[in-house]
Amino acid sequence: MREQFISEQAHFRQLHVNPLAKATPKVATTSESIAANSRTLLVELHLENPNNDIQPGSYAQARLTSGSLGQIVTLPNNTLLFRAQGLQVGVVKPDGMVELRDIKVGRDFGTTIEIVEGVTPSDKVILNPADSLVTGDVVRIAAASIPAPSPGPEVAKK
Repeated sequence: MREQFISEQAHFRQLHVNPLAKATPKVATTSESIAANSRTLLVELHLENPNNDIQPGSYAQARLTSGSLGQIVTLPNNTLLFRAQGLQVGVVKPDGMVELRDIKVGRDFGTTIEIVEGVTPSDKVILNPADSLVTGDVVRIAAASIPAPSPGPEVAKK
């Protein structure tokens, strides 16, 4: 059976073949490209069909459940350190010490990038890290400032 979905990373909880039958399929393969006109990704699902409930050419309704795509971690591009050993980010540990972590990146969204491995959503990642930053450096976390609304565009002060 073939069905169109948006993401190859989806974990399908149930596939409704008819109002009485439910199945849990597995992603077999994808087209590995997104159709420009519909912004969809063709995904092939495999599932058991012991009672022959699904006939060739049948259609089914698939539902992505909440959280089925998992939690996607994205970081601004200005957190990345380009080092000889690969991409890294600086993470501030609870004691204020820096730990440089190797990361693996996924999709590039322009100003942000998906992080596939190396950091979690709860990590405190350093913005605009200095090239001289090393593991063990002690840093102080600055309080986040909320800018006051202004009628015109913001102008950087020197």
